[in-house]
Amino acid sequence: MSMLPVLAQVTLLMLNRVGSSILFPLHGNVFYNVTLNIGQPSKPYFLDPDTGSDLTWLQCDAPCVQCTETPHPLYRPSKNLVPCKDPLCKSLLLHGCKCETTEQCEYEVQYADGGSSFGVLVKDAFSFNFINGEQLKPRLALGLVTLLISITFTNSQFLEIVFKPI
Repeated sequence: MSMLPVLAQVTLLMLNRVGSSILFPLHGNVFYNVTLNIGQPSKPYFLDPDTGSDLTWLQCDAPCVQCTETPHPLYRPSKNLVPCKDPLCKSLLLHGCKCETTEQCEYEVQYADGGSSFGVLVKDAFSFNFINGEQLKPRLALGLVTLLISITFTNSQFLEIVFKPI
C-alpha cells in the first residue's frame, strides 16, 4: 500500500478529477518553507512543513499573544469563520476543537515538544496549480492563531502534512 501526502482536506477525489499531481517546492536551507496561495484574491503565504498535527494554521491580523513577525502580510479573514454547528467543527472536536460560543469553532494543537497553537477555524480558497497546467481552488479549513506557546520556527505558520493510504 503506497502512502500519499495530503494537504489539509485536498481529497483523492479532487486529485483524480484533475488527473495530475501538485508539487510543493521546499525553500530554505536549515529551516524549510512551502509557499501556498490562500484567499480571494489569493496571496502567497510561507508555511513551515510539519507532521505534528493535521491542521494547517497561520497568523492573522487579529491580536495574537506571543506571535512572531512574518515575512508576508498577515492573513485577513473576511467572514469565513467556521461556526460550531458546521460538520467540520464537529469532526475536529475529537482533535482539540471546542465551542465556547456558537459563532466560531476554536482549536488547540499541542506538539510533543510542549509547544501549542490556539485559535479559530476559517474556510477559505486555496489555489493549487497542477503539473498538467490545471488549477483547483477548493475552500479548505485552516486555523488562525490567537495564541502561540513555545513555538519558534521561521514563519510561525504551519502546513500540516497528513499521510493516508490510497
